[in-house]
Amino acid sequence: MFVRPVVPAGDDIGFLPGNEEEKLRPWMGSFYDAFENLMYCGRNRKPRKNCMEDNTSVDAIIENLKCAGTIDMKTFTYMRGRTLTDAFVIVDEAQETTPHIAKLMMTRAGQNSKFVFIGDPTDNQIDNALVDSRSNGLVYLVERLKESALTGHVTLSQVERSPLARLAENAL
Repeated sequence: MFVRPVVPAGDDIGFLPGNEEEKLRPWMGSFYDAFENLMYCGRNRKPRKNCMEDNTSVDAIIENLKCAGTIDMKTFTYMRGRTLTDAFVIVDEAQETTPHIAKLMMTRAGQNSKFVFIGDPTDNQIDNALVDSRSNGLVYLVERLKESALTGHVTLSQVERSPLARLAENAL
């Protein structure tokens, strides 16, 4: 399961038509980008060996995985009361969450589930006016759970996107 907040970076575009899945599609761009980067290699965007046929789109693969029940993409809105058993849950942009939402997600863990919270807790990556680099849900979880043998925490030492992204991170 891939879960992420619906916090806009800048002005919100307002109402989106469609069902839940159609409304979430614009917010799931990071998932589609990451999936595409895993499936293709190099500048010529050739499919990685044994990943997919030349004419198969990432959208088609994800749609097939959704139909098979292998992948589910959600926002926090409908998580209350759920128990996610035998699940691998990725919470993307976790720095945008409040401690309340982070706790909500962690308490959804059923038997044999793993939760991975991904995010950059620095203030330059937070667009949610309700949190900052000291009060966001990601930092809250790390601080509250760091002594537990059930949890772990990894901090990357540099920007992984590109040299240009690293320059922007450091200079702007």
